[in-house]
Amino acid sequence: MDIAQKLRQVTEEALRLMAIVEIGKLLNSTLDLDALLEVILDTAVKNLKAERGTVYMIDHEKQELWSLVQRGKEKFRLPIGQGIAGDVAQSGKSVILDDAYQDPPRQSRYRLSS
Repeated sequence: MDIAQKLRQVTEEALRLMAIVEIGKLLNSTLDLDALLEVILDTAVKNLKAERGTVYMIDHEKQELWSLVQRGKEKFRLPIGQGIAGDVAQSGKSVILDDAYQDPPRQSRYRLSS
């Protein structure tokens, strides 16, 4: 790894850490859950270099997930057990995928158009 690559890597890590500090400050300064979730989601999407992100809430009565805060798609409901998020809600186990669109068992229905 050359010096330029190492500097880029250290700079990216510093920016991620600064974002976490800002979230920590916000946690201590607001009781507005919507504002807090917006900042957390924006920070996560940016730092993970994701196309989009969603914070889900579980409706146990209807056995559904509903998108509370999202980037890249309008609000929606999703049955528990359907899709990647539904599988995670059902199993309680996290899933890490490099490319959700290339995961046939849980193929995402929510592909963004190019």
